[in-house]
Amino acid sequence: MAKLLEFFFDYGSPYSYLASTQVEELVRRTGGELRWRPFLLGAVFKSTGNISAATTMQKARYILKDLQDWTRHYDLPDFLIAEGFPCSSSRAERLGLVADENGCLPAFTHALYREEFVQGRDVAWQ
Repeated sequence: MAKLLEFFFDYGSPYSYLASTQVEELVRRTGGELRWRPFLLGAVFKSTGNISAATTMQKARYILKDLQDWTRHYDLPDFLIAEGFPCSSSRAERLGLVADENGCLPAFTHALYREEFVQGRDVAWQ
C-alpha cells in the first residue's frame, strides 16, 4: 500500500508555493500518493492568536531573504511579492475547491502560484 502525503497549503503562503514546486517529485520518488489539501492559514492564525511574520519589519526582511534563497536553491524563477502582501486568499481557496471537484487542483494551484509569486499579482481579487 502506497504511503499517503497530505499536502496542506494556503494560496497566500509563499512557503506553500515553494513546497508545491517540490511535493510532486518527492511523492514520485518515494512511490507515495499525494492529496492536495487547501486550507485557510489566516483562519488558523486567528484561532490560535497568531499573526503573520510579514507584519513585523525585521521578520519580513528575513523571510524575503529566506524565500529568495530557497527560490535559488530550487532553481525557480525570481520570487516576487505582490503589493499589499499578505492578502486574503479566501477567494482563491474557494476556486481551489472548485478545481478539486473538477479534478484539476494541482494544475490550478501551480498556475495560481505562478501568477502570485512569479508574476507578483495579488490573488485576493478585491
